[in-house]
Amino acid sequence: MFFHREILPTVSTVRSCLTCGRTKSKSTLPVLTSPSLLDERHRTELNTHRNTLANTLRDHIQSSQPPIRKFADHPKSIDKIVRKGLLVLSQPKTISYEQVRHDLRTEFKQTFYLIDPIVDIIRDTFDHCDITQLNEKTNLDILDSQISQTAQLYNNQMNLLTVDESNAFNNNQLSWLTTYLISNETTEKKLTKKQIKELNKILQRSLEILSSHTITTWDEFNQQLQCEYPKAQDLCQRATEILKQAQRNGLFLLHNAPVQDKRRASSLITDRARQNLKNNRNQIHASLKAFLVKYYTKTAVNDDELEHILKKTLTYLEEQKPGQFKSYQDLKEQLKKDFDKLNQSQFIEQTVDIIEQAHATNQFDDIEKVEVQSLMKDRLDGKRMFCEKNLTKIQSVHTVVYFSINYQRSVCFITTTCRRLWR
Repeated sequence: MFFHREILPTVSTVRSCLTCGRTKSKSTLPVLTSPSLLDERHRTELNTHRNTLANTLRDHIQSSQPPIRKFADHPKSIDKIVRKGLLVLSQPKTISYEQVRHDLRTEFKQTFYLIDPIVDIIRDTFDHCDITQLNEKTNLDILDSQISQTAQLYNNQMNLLTVDESNAFNNNQLSWLTTYLISNETTEKKLTKKQIKELNKILQRSLEILSSHTITTWDEFNQQLQCEYPKAQDLCQRATEILKQAQRNGLFLLHNAPVQDKRRASSLITDRARQNLKNNRNQIHASLKAFLVKYYTKTAVNDDELEHILKKTLTYLEEQKPGQFKSYQDLKEQLKKDFDKLNQSQFIEQTVDIIEQAHATNQFDDIEKVEVQSLMKDRLDGKRMFCEKNLTKIQSVHTVVYFSINYQRSVCFITTTCRRLWR
């Protein structure tokens, strides 16, 4: 077997590369480059026939029946996006159709919702048609079929907003929303003036995107924001989360901003516990489920019922709205209403009890520790952490503190007396 010398690097070439070029040699190792989406032949064909291809795609997209949603309103934009898409595709540096989408979304911000269907049609045309003979009947039939399938796909997608929420945007009744959300955000987190200004700009644009009624998922919404604001990725993500929570809280259906209570909203769990629940939801869910399967034997609860009740309970705790539950008893009553047909009131009572105990013990940290499991087991059996004797002590300490302050006793006197009472 013979090898050409120019194909394989010589020993001196390898040694030269490893020693940072100390040894001079005419031979060099081959340089690897990222492959383009189109090879050289297809790129040449595209450059040759690009204008004809653009005209054909534009005409068939605009005349398709049924038309793709929103396309009839933007004939000029369709032509521009098709031509720009083919130009981006012809570039050697373009390595994927996702890159084509991203570049187009960055440039055509106001009509971003036209981009995905157009790129899908361009992709299918290159996959299934001969672009050098696109005007032949076979190729045109394939193209029309692909456009019809694309129309069917995009016309049947569900909007991110409900009908009532869409009407609220159409009637311009949410002009208060940006100011309200910014106010809440600056109360909860420290933001610089520059960040507040940028977030305000992103939220204003966000409402414009939502009012277009073309977004189907929050991920798609966030992707569009990040294309438009590439230097503020974190704020785009934050704006998405803020608006997602606003929709959950029903703010998109209000004509005016809700009255803000300046007091800290009460919550059944602490901020740290909520963060633990958010970060380790699956693990906490699995631990609680294993505990209930092992110890709860009073009534028959099948696996699906247990899953649904436990999942709903944790969701209420993680996403509790301000003032939604004043006590764990309120949470129990809500769950009983939600699962009225299951007739599992006792199971709901005790599920909430052990979750309350897991939170009170260590805020959902290390639920599977022996001491935590023991306290949860006691709570499941109806035992409380404090007995009557301890409650009596607390009442006595409270009485001493109250009268000592009333008679202006010193802090040392109060502390010493309280310690003696507790012992």
